Amino acid sequence: MLRKLLVALNGIVVLMSARAQNQIELHVNHLINGEHIVIGDVYDVEGDQVMVDRLEYYLCEFVITHDGGQITELTDVYVLADVNDNGAYSLGEWDITNIEEISFGAGVDADHNVGIDPSTYPSGHPLAPQFPSMHWGWASGYRFLALEGFAGDNLNAQYQIHALGDNNFFLQDHGVSAAEEDGIVTVYLNANYEGLFEGLPVSQGFIEHSSSGEATDAMQNMRNLVFEAGTAMGSEELPVESTWTVYPNPSSAVVFVDAATSEAYRWQLINMQGQVVTEGIRQGRSALDVQSVRPGCYFLRLQTNGSESTQTKRLFIR
Repeated sequence: MLRKLLVALNGIVVLMSARAQNQIELHVNHLINGEHIVIGDVYDVEGDQVMVDRLEYYLCEFVITHDGGQITELTDVYVLADVNDNGAYSLGEWDITNIEEISFGAGVDADHNVGIDPSTYPSGHPLAPQFPSMHWGWASGYRFLALEGFAGDNLNAQYQIHALGDNNFFLQDHGVSAAEEDGIVTVYLNANYEGLFEGLPVSQGFIEHSSSGEATDAMQNMRNLVFEAGTAMGSEELPVESTWTVYPNPSSAVVFVDAATSEAYRWQLINMQGQVVTEGIRQGRSALDVQSVRPGCYFLRLQTNGSESTQTKRLFIR
């Protein structure tokens, strides 16, 4: 009888432990100057006109302080954050109910960086091959941060940072308050990207694909100036979804543009040097012939006639 009772009690303990597993979600509010950042829009950042065309980065080495000071390391958890997404990232299921602090590093930890073949990861894993690529090479590892765009009065200065290197992996921690609700514990962080540009000469234009110089400056800004505890933001604060659909992307012959408007619009195909390669005026659904355009990465800028508002999409031509 005693043995049966112990087995039953043990079963209850195991069941309670299983029920204590909650889904941990990280929600990053992608912000610039207090509003949700929109790829292709122009912002005033410390007196410079700045347009962001690409902003992606890794987060890992999560450590959670929870439930009165307990500490849990979230092993093998990686996030690939992209300002184009909704900012919601699953950190898995853990025996955590109330979170008091979250620590993490921006980039990829040394044990999973250099000498790793991305194809060994299953499709959908953050460290698996991405497009555009987030893996620089066998000897250099992953791009911790990919920041690209144009700046200056006429947006004629191109800037690019692909930050690499174990020396640029910096840890940071933030006090937060997050409690379980319906089996989910959501941690909200604000990512204030105006801080990412601190000290970077974007209006002059530069390209830094390395583990030093502006790449290191940007990663230090990621540690010191970008993240802070945040809150849930209502849908009215989210950026308006694009009213344009561009496909296929990549393309080698024809690009179709579906515009959710009956108005005529101007389109421009812009190369990485900020030069207009070709342009025109269309209305509704259009087919753009790109067969004569050299392969590479371009920006397709769309503007409704008579409007100052533009939308820019990255377009790859093969």
